[in-house]
Amino acid sequence: MGFKKFLLALFFLPSLVSAQTVVDVIVNSPDHNTLEAAVIAAGLQTALSADGPFTVFAPTDAAFDALPAGTIDALLADPQGALTDILTYHVANGQVLSTDLSDGQVIPTLNGKNVTVTINADGVFINNAKVTVADIQADNGVVHVIDAVLLPPTVTV
Repeated sequence: MGFKKFLLALFFLPSLVSAQTVVDVIVNSPDHNTLEAAVIAAGLQTALSADGPFTVFAPTDAAFDALPAGTIDALLADPQGALTDILTYHVANGQVLSTDLSDGQVIPTLNGKNVTVTINADGVFINNAKVTVADIQADNGVVHVIDAVLLPPTVTV
């Protein structure tokens, strides 16, 4: 192998070997520390690192901070209960890009409950959460950043 081919192989090898999952997108984001901690506490990082594809509606730290005081601590104290219900309500099977969304569309989540898409002059919403960044691609799906925590109908905080 010539020196140029060797250098090209070294340059392209990391991009071929290192896969970026939806979990990696969350972990590498400075705005999703609470979501990262919640996914790890609930033990969902392995499942969300699988082949997928998945669509993740990812609430920011500010979205979690807007929950009533003490909610996050209570959820983290019981990670297999309401926390898992809430987190799986933020994930859909399949890759749903922003171009695939339509007003009134109903998307089933891993929680078993549906979220509803609203598209109007104010933006794109998943239930009451506004999509602030769309279509962050991962090898096993896509992440959409949202400005509120989605609460399944079976969970109250």
